[in-house]
Amino acid sequence: MDIPRALDKPGPFPRFYFYFNDEESAREADSQLTAAGYQVKTTAPGGGISEWSVIAEGWPDALDIAIAEDEGFIPLAESLGGEFDGNELPVG
Repeated sequence: MDIPRALDKPGPFPRFYFYFNDEESAREADSQLTAAGYQVKTTAPGGGISEWSVIAEGWPDALDIAIAEDEGFIPLAESLGGEFDGNELPVG
């Protein structure tokens, strides 16, 4: 698994969503994504969400976002027993 590094590029940034059943896995994902240069927010369960959520923002250094997801983000989530839930691209 190779998490693509975040490019040093101005925002707005795409957001990538991850969900984990436990805090330890969420914090590990946060650590790995932060080390790769993403801005990361990790949130405990609440507000109708029963899992730990990790949201990473940044432009991945990959040919396209689908490759970044398939080769980096999905394997990261799976390796930690979590789920990658897609992205939200900036508009405009």
